Amino acid sequence: MSKIPGFKSIAAFERFHNLPEGTGKRHMQRGYCAWPRKTITDGRAKHPLYKNWRSIIDRCTVKGHTAFKNYGGRGIKFNLDWYTDFWLFVKEIESLGPKPTPRHTLDRIDNNGDYIIENLRWADKSLQSSNQRAQKNNTTNVVGVSFSSRDGVWEAKRQRNYKTIRKRFKTKEEAIAFLQGLDHEH
Repeated sequence: MSKIPGFKSIAAFERFHNLPEGTGKRHMQRGYCAWPRKTITDGRAKHPLYKNWRSIIDRCTVKGHTAFKNYGGRGIKFNLDWYTDFWLFVKEIESLGPKPTPRHTLDRIDNNGDYIIENLRWADKSLQSSNQRAQKNNTTNVVGVSFSSRDGVWEAKRQRNYKTIRKRFKTKEEAIAFLQGLDHEH
């Protein structure tokens, strides 16, 4: 039985992360992962990015994590070098520039993409709300566009600066164009 959280074996970990066979242990140096637990005294737990780092790893690897189905369960991965080197993660995140406000958090630009530095940015809640997967019952496949069968019109809805912007249109294309215009302004 593997002691890697969320994996039955080291081979399963290697397959999940597309690693060459037999390299899993090398990618997981003792003291930088959950097996075996070791007290870490390098100050990382007090670093402002530590919770981000820990959350990314847990959501993508721990099958028992509440958000695993939306991350690791969908095949979302992360830069494997971050798994073994917290300070590399910090260095790369700092290359994005300082966090603009306390309300900003890390966001994946491509919601279906991995946690890699090229796919990350600082974003506030309004930008993140426009960067979500479409709900299962969404027939338009566009987040924020819906059809009101009661009124027979298309509605575009987006959060901006903690306020909801809603507008109604005769066609789906007009509603989508409106949202794309809002997204380019932001």
